[in-house]
Amino acid sequence: MRLALTLAAVTVLGPAPGWGQAPTTSAAAPVQIQFDAYNRHDAGGMAQAFAPVFYRGTLGDTLRQMSRDTLSLKMGEFFKRAPRVHAKLLDRKVHGVYVIDHEHVTGLPEGKSSDWIMIYEVRDGRILRNWVIPPPGDQD
Repeated sequence: MRLALTLAAVTVLGPAPGWGQAPTTSAAAPVQIQFDAYNRHDAGGMAQAFAPVFYRGTLGDTLRQMSRDTLSLKMGEFFKRAPRVHAKLLDRKVHGVYVIDHEHVTGLPEGKSSDWIMIYEVRDGRILRNWVIPPPGDQD
């Protein structure tokens, strides 16, 4: 009887906090989805974490509008050029609708690796804006 009541409560109310994955209302949820898809080299899955039309660019520069389809194509091409690319999450901060990731990326073209800061703004469960802070050697 207790099990039936518990299952009924979970069905009606949803799982208690801490059960399973992070709630979909968390800004980190779509960011984690795209991060995991990146490491699987799943360009289409990665693109689905973004709004149908979103904005992307280097922090301090003008953001450029991009579609999910364009992102999927560009990332598919990138994964072909860097078949061993892999990102390791070093740190993540969530502040309201913003997620800030510090990532170490290996397997880049020419065998390079580097650290990146990625900033995401999440709206309606999708990434709407994405800023990149490139590694110090890649900045002007």
